[in-house]
Amino acid sequence: LDAVRLGIETKVVVMSACETSLGEHQLGEGLVGMPQAFLIGGAENVLGSIWQIEDEASREFFSHFYEGIKSDDWEPKNKYQKAQQEMIKHKEYSDPFFWAGFVMFGK
Repeated sequence: LDAVRLGIETKVVVMSACETSLGEHQLGEGLVGMPQAFLIGGAENVLGSIWQIEDEASREFFSHFYEGIKSDDWEPKNKYQKAQQEMIKHKEYSDPFFWAGFVMFGK
């Protein structure tokens, strides 16, 4: 994938679309897809989804996730977990269908 050659050195790549973390199983390699390409290409973490997420739930999840970027001392994995916790607290989005499809890969 071209993402390997981009040389992206960042704390997190966010893929905000449905099923962006799906891949193809390759013998001897495991699951290969966009998250792995970004990690090999230099990203420390990659956040994507493994199923089709409802639009409003996605907006809610990412608003919680991006709140963490405003702080000086933010770690993507901590903000990912915090966003999940906030979704669980939200009556309308507490069902795992609305938040468990987001996955974070990291080195």
